[in-house]
Amino acid sequence: MLISAEAKLILIRLWTAAFFLWAVLSLLTPIQDADFFWHLASGKVIVQAWAIPRVDVFSLTGKGTRWIDSYWLYDVLLYLAYRISGFTGIIVIKMLGVTAILGILWKKMAAHAVPWLARGAALAVVFYAAQPGGRWNPQASLVSLLFFTLLLWKLDHDRFQEHDVIPWFLFFCLWANLHRGFLMGLACAAFLLMERASSWPRVRRWARWLLAAAAATLITPNHVWLYKMIWDDWRLSSVQMANWAPPSWQELEIFWITLIVFWIVFLAESARTRQLDIARFALGVFLSWQSVTRLIQVSYFVVFAVPDVTQILWSWFRKTPWHVRVRDRWVLPMAASFVLLFWGQARAHVAGGIDSSNPFGAMNMIESVKFPGPFYNDYVFGGFWVWRFGTRLPVFIDGRYPAVEGYKPLLTEILHAKYGPPAGWETFLNRYKINTALMKYPEPSPFPSLFDVQFPRKRWALVYWDDTALLFVRRAALPKTPGAGREFRWISPDERFDRFRERIRAASPGQKSQIAQELAISAHLHPDSRLVHLMLRIFMEEQVLKKSIN
Repeated sequence: MLISAEAKLILIRLWTAAFFLWAVLSLLTPIQDADFFWHLASGKVIVQAWAIPRVDVFSLTGKGTRWIDSYWLYDVLLYLAYRISGFTGIIVIKMLGVTAILGILWKKMAAHAVPWLARGAALAVVFYAAQPGGRWNPQASLVSLLFFTLLLWKLDHDRFQEHDVIPWFLFFCLWANLHRGFLMGLACAAFLLMERASSWPRVRRWARWLLAAAAATLITPNHVWLYKMIWDDWRLSSVQMANWAPPSWQELEIFWITLIVFWIVFLAESARTRQLDIARFALGVFLSWQSVTRLIQVSYFVVFAVPDVTQILWSWFRKTPWHVRVRDRWVLPMAASFVLLFWGQARAHVAGGIDSSNPFGAMNMIESVKFPGPFYNDYVFGGFWVWRFGTRLPVFIDGRYPAVEGYKPLLTEILHAKYGPPAGWETFLNRYKINTALMKYPEPSPFPSLFDVQFPRKRWALVYWDDTALLFVRRAALPKTPGAGREFRWISPDERFDRFRERIRAASPGQKSQIAQELAISAHLHPDSRLVHLMLRIFMEEQVLKKSIN
């Protein structure tokens, strides 16, 4: 199909605009990150006190111990953005940050003459492989990924000069005060600048540049303590830190495919040209090792590998007869891409605010009923607790581990108590004199109901539950206020559905009446609860079945 150059340029620009519009709409989603909220609370404390806290001010267990807030500048900027524009404004800033990453990679590939359609395909891979399922959140690590992408682009640029020390000194100084991912940037620069050290004067310039960049990272409120905290963090296992677990195939199959394709293509290109790019090979090995051992490092490998693979594949493809055929018939793939992009935009659910996975209902009840402390909260709820209650109600533990000194032995103690014998859990709660516990639903276990074992009804009352969290209060400490006396004696929301069905069948008429009453209360309190509807359906099915048998 013949088409003028002007019309072709207009269509390409329209396609590019449609691609980035798709990315923008896909990024406008509610905030899901559990650690986001303690960053927000920390920024609030710093802004109000006009000082960076040196000790923990939020927790029951770590209060007064050393707290190395390596994200202090990110926390401040996050809170100021919230003060100006609320959660919606933060979502927009996140969208702008991710779009900037995609834009830098787009420009990087354009500099190597990669065509627009290949660039779009590569960025789609980055979008879904760098974060599981494309679920981008306003995490502090997003700042490091943006800085890392910018550094990659500048190091790849012909005009990069090692003697430009001052701008890069300021760059790494800013980075170190925002997020500790600056170490990935230092490693990246060390590898990629290694190939430029071809003579003694250039070795000196390379060493001077790296030393200046490393020195800049010490200009933080924490100084050398920042590196101590990073070292402590580095030594953690996946049991202690979920992001330190290796990426699973089920959630990040696109990443694993990208990893395999990168090394096949890179080594094949090296064999074809009989020349190995030592710097990129070393950086590829380093980033591959990091990404396969730690989930949190996957995004760094992806933004490094995908553009390189795309450039190599395009250089191969343009030497084949297929290149001419596709070049002459480019309108058809563009039209198909338009259809896919607009279909994706139509399916994008633009939304703001906070994701419903946070325990809004349980914390509202804690606030209104004034349940007694001390409080225990599950680790994943700690960040939201800090934001919701601040210093009024101390959090038990939150996502600042291991930056808070008091959390280091505490998390190990929690894991031993939670996954050990029930008596050990009871001893743990008694040691900290816990009267109220906010729990998330447990992983599948051999127990019919794990919480019936950990929180026996003789000593604990289940006073609230929804699809997200459960709230237990020690019976001896139940407040004598209106609303506090309501409890759920016959429902165990975490038990398996087959066990719930069996319990209904074995229940007496009086017990069934109690179960029905508690389910009705739950349906009234949470009309949109999926769990309540499932339990109601099972209860009604058993009642109908019993009537039909009789």
